Amino acid sequence: MKNVKKIYVCSPYTELKEIGDGDVRAAALASMKSASTFYADERVELFSPVLTNMYTCEHLSHDEAMKVCFNQLKSCDEIFISAGGNSMREIMFALGSKGIKMEYEFAKENGIKVSFGDIYFRFIYEKELAYAKA
Repeated sequence: MKNVKKIYVCSPYTELKEIGDGDVRAAALASMKSASTFYADERVELFSPVLTNMYTCEHLSHDEAMKVCFNQLKSCDEIFISAGGNSMREIMFALGSKGIKMEYEFAKENGIKVSFGDIYFRFIYEKELAYAKA
């Protein structure tokens, strides 16, 4: 029997939370759908920190909530970043998400494999990160 990989599925939270819980949930579900399609032929367990933590961590500061996320990320084999359904709105929220950037950096620093929903989004995302650091 093949091993099952646990995949940490990123989605934006903070800016969407200001709009409403429905937008947060919709973005997280779109990212989960994208991950489900991406890993269609693999044995994976998809984990959404946003769907899991959106109410239990809402009273925490951003940094405290990210510590919870980092502990959850440590138990995963891979991190998946996408722009959900790839609408311009979803791309902008994913690119602007401080939390996703922190999760990406944490994964890189801790040897956790990073996968992107598609090669074009990866190119844009990593260009944005390089530009932000310059």
